Amino acid sequence: MTKRELFLRTFKDVWHYGQEGFFYKALISTFSSAIPFLNFIYIAQILTHLAAKDFDHVYQLIIQYLILFLILNTLVHCLKPIVDKKHQAVLRKMTALPNEKLLVMNFHYADEATIKEKIHQINRDQLQNNSSFKVIYHNTYLLIEALIQIAFALILLAPLWQAESFYPLNWLHPYILNSILIIIIFVVIILQTILSQKTMQGMDKLSGWLIKINNTFNYLALNLGEVEAGKEIRLYHLQGKIKQHINQFMNQFDTFEKVYFGGFGKVRLVNSIGSQLITGSIYLLIGARVILGNLPVGSVVQMIGGINQLMTSLVKAMAFLNIFAQTAPMERFYELMDLPDEEAKGSIPIEKRLDNNYQLSVKNLSFTFPGAKEATLHNISEDFEVGKHYAIVGENGSGKTTFIKVMMRLYEPSQGKVMLNKIDADKYSLKEFYQLFSVVFQDFRLLGLSMAENIAVQPNYDPHQINEALDELGLKNFVDSLDKGIKSYLGTEYDPEGVNVSGGQAQKIAMARAIYKDAPVFILDEPTAALDPVAEFEIYQKFAQIVKNKTAFYISHRLSSCRFCDEILVFDQGRIVQRGSHESLVKQEGKYKDLWQAQAQYYQ
Repeated sequence: MTKRELFLRTFKDVWHYGQEGFFYKALISTFSSAIPFLNFIYIAQILTHLAAKDFDHVYQLIIQYLILFLILNTLVHCLKPIVDKKHQAVLRKMTALPNEKLLVMNFHYADEATIKEKIHQINRDQLQNNSSFKVIYHNTYLLIEALIQIAFALILLAPLWQAESFYPLNWLHPYILNSILIIIIFVVIILQTILSQKTMQGMDKLSGWLIKINNTFNYLALNLGEVEAGKEIRLYHLQGKIKQHINQFMNQFDTFEKVYFGGFGKVRLVNSIGSQLITGSIYLLIGARVILGNLPVGSVVQMIGGINQLMTSLVKAMAFLNIFAQTAPMERFYELMDLPDEEAKGSIPIEKRLDNNYQLSVKNLSFTFPGAKEATLHNISEDFEVGKHYAIVGENGSGKTTFIKVMMRLYEPSQGKVMLNKIDADKYSLKEFYQLFSVVFQDFRLLGLSMAENIAVQPNYDPHQINEALDELGLKNFVDSLDKGIKSYLGTEYDPEGVNVSGGQAQKIAMARAIYKDAPVFILDEPTAALDPVAEFEIYQKFAQIVKNKTAFYISHRLSSCRFCDEILVFDQGRIVQRGSHESLVKQEGKYKDLWQAQAQYYQ
């Protein structure tokens, strides 16, 4: 996209999301700007009539002013909370757009580190960059008020532009002064735009570096401030090193401040000089007209009020031009927003079966991450029997978790197909397909909500089923010890009396979530890493009993935990190189025997 196309698209989208906010802002700005306008208009007329000793007219003007002032003030007071609410709602919506996109885009994009970094940078742009989507909306919102104020200010200054005799000061004729003022305003706008662009371009060059040092500083400030970090800090005498990193951050941040404050200092200087020239020119015209006697005394107050309002509003309006300083923030924003969403390829509902007869298979399955040169999975074809338990083993990076994600349709295959009951899985509704799986990933997440809501993943739940799931995993005594039981919040984000659970307890709660869902297919992707080998083996055995009539897949580095499975799939470099029971595989020369012997020595 060209710069013009980029900003046209931006303004179109800004209007789409913010039109209601703009309408209410224009409405309240008209009423609020009319109040000072009335002040100056009526004060000018009152002073003029007082000078002429026309007191009857003065009384009428005062009554009119008070009535209009009361009406306008009431309208502004009633509209303000509505306008603020609409504006905040739009800001929240725009702030959420990148994260909402993350929830609907193809998962293999959402799972990429580069995309996560891009979202981090976009969120940073939204907070401080004048050319970001959210700030463009906010500045457009403020521009509406500035333009309305300028319109009222020009009406107040209208008498200055009347072509009357200026003899002997013909060089102060309004037409001449108009031309001078227009030239000054355009010069100020051009200089401000050029300086703003140079400053923002300099900041954008520093953006990658700034993110790096900000991340370092946030890590030092947040992570090392935790109680758990205190042990290492003391034992390894890290206090001096931490102080050194913080001092280094502060010194490096000075570079950014010089670019930011130096550049925008020049912009403010241009604004100040331009404002003084415009103000001085108008005051010169007012003085000349007063000297010549063709400006009523009351109008002087009106003119001064108009000047002040005009200059204040012009500064606000010219600040809007900063949004054109650079295009990088908008390019980042639309690069993210243009990523493809999850494709709803199929619409066939999945048959609800009490016998859980959902047979999965993959045919010639390959998968390559976007931008990667080599495939992660290579031409895999396998059938999985209903009700059987499968262990998936292999070295790190062999493709185990990627295979599971493709089979669940979180990732779309680059080649080949996932099949459900011998029908292409793409033909089924994606939402319903997801309902077939109860999953615990190794990088599971618990929310700062109640334990029950974490397990049920919804506000409405069956307490009896939740307690049963926790009891199956040996957490009954822990839950019973809590004052609020399953209603206890995890962490203190939403409840200062929330509980902090250990890594092992957190993993069991995540596993209870899978049990509560009770889907036809269970998948455990190394969720027991925080447990000792004996506890892990017991958990897997317990799971095997819980899901004994359902299809299950277990990924684990500890091969001893896989012995209870019906079959073991051995992954190596994106391929399934062996498949069979533990007893058969351990007797064969191959990858599984090598892995088993490497681990068995630690259990002898």
